[in-house]
Amino acid sequence: MVITGAGAVDSIVASTAPPFTWRANVTTAVGIVGITLVGLAPAWRRRHAVTTGADAQSHDLPRSGAVAWTALAAAGVAFELANFFSNPRSQHPTISSLLDVLTGHEVLRGLLFAAWLWAGWWLWGRS
Repeated sequence: MVITGAGAVDSIVASTAPPFTWRANVTTAVGIVGITLVGLAPAWRRRHAVTTGADAQSHDLPRSGAVAWTALAAAGVAFELANFFSNPRSQHPTISSLLDVLTGHEVLRGLLFAAWLWAGWWLWGRS
């Protein structure tokens, strides 16, 4: 319940933040850090729980899945950062620039941000 509330608050704040401002960057960073912490919490709890060697091994993430997700995340981050710091913006759009038509209204921007947070949470839960 707390996680849902935090995601809703972050989505509302993100919906009112003009694109490419510090406020928008901070709300996005908060979402990324929150999803990462939510995703890593079960693995951290399992590693620090008192278990037998067989139990500890059965709960670890498969290496191939972790490598694939890490590679995908690294490619996405590299794309975003390269385009974010490149000029002119019209020739180097970020994903949010490509979605400007949908994010032009605050309600749609908030809903898309909430969907992005939910997708991150869902993907972590499946790994």
